[in-house]
Amino acid sequence: MGLGRNILGRLARTAYVREALARPVELSALKRRPTKRVWFGIFLAALSYTIGWPVILFLGWLAYRLEQPLVIAIGGPVTYGISHLTFLAGAYFAGSGYVPTFLRWATRRFFERFAGAGRQAGHPAVVGEVGESGPRSVGG
Repeated sequence: MGLGRNILGRLARTAYVREALARPVELSALKRRPTKRVWFGIFLAALSYTIGWPVILFLGWLAYRLEQPLVIAIGGPVTYGISHLTFLAGAYFAGSGYVPTFLRWATRRFFERFAGAGRQAGHPAVVGEVGESGPRSVGG
């Protein structure tokens, strides 16, 4: 058994994954028209991408042109931190109704696809690949 199956089996035993597989996901929250708060959160999340890697690339170019490596050594982590905080703020504003629903749906889809579609009927059987007592030994 490969490392991936071992990790998949261990994840499948978590309460969150078992709950996501046991109950169907209600996607009605994703069908409602977004509020201004959600649009603001989506804007912040998109903005975080535009101030993230493009600025870091620019700082790298600038550090090279000026022959000052501290420009990227200090500016890169600071810019990345600001970008991350902007994304977290966006997730906070947009995520109250959308993120938990989407993550539960994505978890369910992932485990249905990678744990094998044939085992969907009894979702806890996803764990059967690893077993309750741990991974099966190779050749044993």
